[in-house]
Amino acid sequence: MTAATKTIITSAIRADLTISPGMKAKMLRYITNPAAEPEMQLFTEKQAALVLGVSVPTIARMKRDGQLKTRKIRGTSRITAESLYAMSK
Repeated sequence: MTAATKTIITSAIRADLTISPGMKAKMLRYITNPAAEPEMQLFTEKQAALVLGVSVPTIARMKRDGQLKTRKIRGTSRITAESLYAMSK
């Protein structure tokens, strides 16, 4: 990305009042360091069910069948955004 493009995008992000300060910071960090690993987003079963428009027991079955990838966080299983969005295509 050229310096001019970075300047234009940065200006647009800073000027947009609909973007939260936290999200602006994340976006600007990515522009300055695109090689950084993106923050992994994780979902509960209930959140995943809302995204896919299915029931919580269906999400539990999808996890058990290996259709949804999970990560353990302090003993609690969370569904990765990557696997969730792959199912919604």
